[in-house]
Amino acid sequence: MKTTTVIAIISLLLTAGCSQEKLTREQAHLFIEKEYNLPREAYFSVYCGDPIHARKMLDSGMEEKGLVRVTRKRTFRERNDPLIRFTDKALPFLLPLTEDDRSHKIQKVKVADEKIGEIQIGEKQPQGIPVSFTIVRNNPTPFITLLGKKALEIRKYRVYFIESNEGWILEKRY
Repeated sequence: MKTTTVIAIISLLLTAGCSQEKLTREQAHLFIEKEYNLPREAYFSVYCGDPIHARKMLDSGMEEKGLVRVTRKRTFRERNDPLIRFTDKALPFLLPLTEDDRSHKIQKVKVADEKIGEIQIGEKQPQGIPVSFTIVRNNPTPFITLLGKKALEIRKYRVYFIESNEGWILEKRY
């Protein structure tokens, strides 16, 4: 009876230790997409009543491209009117507004699409399996110039996957 119990415990431990499958790229990809809410639209918030944002629109050439109209002078009566108005040419790049955005004269504009680029799975370590991945921006819109030179740079991240009884758990560590 004792040997049967010992054999049962040993076989249970062996099967529990071997039952965890190896982390695949597809699994890591799905976990990362879910955690980082990818693919998504990268956006820039334009404060339409802010003179600094109006200057940024002028400096980036948005008015010359026909995407916005910038009011340079306002009368006292126009003091609450926005300085930046978007044209029909900019409509495909404008994102839906919330009531809070409307009340503060904020317009979110799409600058690009973000998605996962390259994924590299490392060797198992005591803290878990390290996974390095990149997030790339594709399909840039004319508004990408508002973000500056680093807007299209590839951003690199590193996370760890930990084994558990339910499967893999993604743990963020930068």
